[in-house]
Amino acid sequence: MKKRKATEAYLLKSLTEIDPTGFNHDTYKKYFDKWSDEEFDAFMERLSHTQLHIFDNPKINFERNEKIAEKLGISFLSPLSYHGTEDSPGMITKAPFLNLPVIIRRPSQTLAKGKIVPDNNMSRDALTGQVTGVSSGNKLTGPEIAIFNGHGMDKTIEEFFRLRGGDLGASRALDGLLGRYGKATQSQIESYSTGVVSTNTVKSLFRAVHIKLDA
Repeated sequence: MKKRKATEAYLLKSLTEIDPTGFNHDTYKKYFDKWSDEEFDAFMERLSHTQLHIFDNPKINFERNEKIAEKLGISFLSPLSYHGTEDSPGMITKAPFLNLPVIIRRPSQTLAKGKIVPDNNMSRDALTGQVTGVSSGNKLTGPEIAIFNGHGMDKTIEEFFRLRGGDLGASRALDGLLGRYGKATQSQIESYSTGVVSTNTVKSLFRAVHIKLDA
C-alpha cells in the first residue's frame, strides 16, 4: 500500500505538469481512490498504452511537452528500424527521429488513389525515373507549385521536380544520407546527379526522328 501511494503521488504530479488544467489529475485521482489493488495493478500494466484527454489549451504545446519529457527522463526521438525483405536488407538509422503514436490521420490517407505514404520507393517508371504504382504518394498540383514559387521556394521545387522527380543518382544519394545521418542538403548530393531520366528520354525520342536539340 505504501508503494502504491508513492506511485499514485508521482503519477498525479506528472499529470499536473502535462495538463495544467487539472482535468486529468482530478479524473485519475477519483479512479485511484475507488480502485482496488488489483484494479490499480491492471492499470499500471496498460499505462504505456493509455492516452490522456487533452482539451484545447494554449499553454500545451510540443516545446513544453519536450521539456517535461526531458525532466521525466523520456525522449521522443528514437532510431527507426527497417526489417527489410528478400531483396532489400534491413537497417537501423544512426540518427534518431521523432516517433509518436498518432490517432488522427489525413482523410486522403484512407483513399487508395490519394494516400500520402507510399509502400516503398522501389517501383520506378523506366521512361521518367519517377516513382510509380505502390511507390507513388501525393502529387504536386499546378496551384501548389505557384504557391511555392510565390514564396521563393525554388529549392523545394527543384527537389520535387529533379532530385525526387527522376534524377536517380541524386535520389540514391539523398536516400543514403537520410538513412545514415537523418538529414541531407542539395549541395551535398549535387555531385551524384545523373540527370533526370525523362529529359534523356525526350532527347532520345527527338533523335529517333532526326531532330537535333540545342541542349
